[in-house]
Amino acid sequence: MLLTLAILQQIVFPQSVDTNTYPRVYPCEVRTLAQVYDADTITKPDCHLGMGVRVRIRPGLRLFGFDAPEVRGETKLEGRRCRDALRQTLKANDMKFEFLAVRDRKGEERKGKYGRPLGHMFIDGQNVALRLMEAGCATVKDYD
Repeated sequence: MLLTLAILQQIVFPQSVDTNTYPRVYPCEVRTLAQVYDADTITKPDCHLGMGVRVRIRPGLRLFGFDAPEVRGETKLEGRRCRDALRQTLKANDMKFEFLAVRDRKGEERKGKYGRPLGHMFIDGQNVALRLMEAGCATVKDYD
């Protein structure tokens, strides 16, 4: 597990965000904790695109590169524990996060199977996926 996390930290997940390196990082926020549907889905966040433009992203954002337990069905208890961990992390950061959209080879933003933009979530400059994996709340997922 530790080896897997070490490899992920260097290859798959950007560990921190630098707006000079990644100019398409959007500062975002949620208005209520209910917008954190589960540990890998944020519904209808407000994202600031610059120059005073703020957009509510519908149907939401899908965090990229990992899968978290669902809040319904057989994994309901674990899913709720993981969702609540992400909610607490957001609450401790005044409900704000940064979103780095994942792009394909043509430079277009990738979307998940439900049409949600895929990307990385950063809180206090750290990739949330790594925090969730360390807490046992996420496993690596390949989208190809």
